[in-house]
Amino acid sequence: MQKNMGKMGMGQLMDILISTGIDKPRIKFFLEADAQGKGSIMDQITATLTNNLAEGIGVKGKDMTPDDVKKLRNNPTQAASTKPIES
Repeated sequence: MQKNMGKMGMGQLMDILISTGIDKPRIKFFLEADAQGKGSIMDQITATLTNNLAEGIGVKGKDMTPDDVKKLRNNPTQAASTKPIES
């Protein structure tokens, strides 16, 4: 899983997990787990994909962390930036 972090989209990951036959509540539990204290697996993937996208379009700045993703998910109106992207 770790070696594919940021290389595989959430849709691909879900397809792989569903194809194992594991029921959806267990998959959800797995994706929301924070066993290592680094943020949930879903938050880690989202942060990595966001950073890859930002880098790909030339946005420089602080990388998004799994904790940043969690804060956005829990309170999107306070964490959203209104700063325009500079060219």
